[in-house]
Amino acid sequence: MKTATTEPLSPPPNPFALLARSRKFWVAIGNTFVTLLLYFSGIYWPAHAEEVKFVIAALQLPFGILIITITAEDVMKTYAESKE
Repeated sequence: MKTATTEPLSPPPNPFALLARSRKFWVAIGNTFVTLLLYFSGIYWPAHAEEVKFVIAALQLPFGILIITITAEDVMKTYAESKE
């Protein structure tokens, strides 16, 4: 029979440090930067506004798929670690 061992509790991790190491966070920041860059280029060069709208819409799907893929990897890693 296993006996319960009490281990000292570690302090909670710094949420900002966790965020800075998050791949999903940096992909979202990159997506936001590219989208804003394209948006403002469409404002300052209105002749290309339709093309800019298309590029913004076209980039959202790959960025979304990348974030979902990273999330799935993280879930599978956590699941595998919990099985050990």
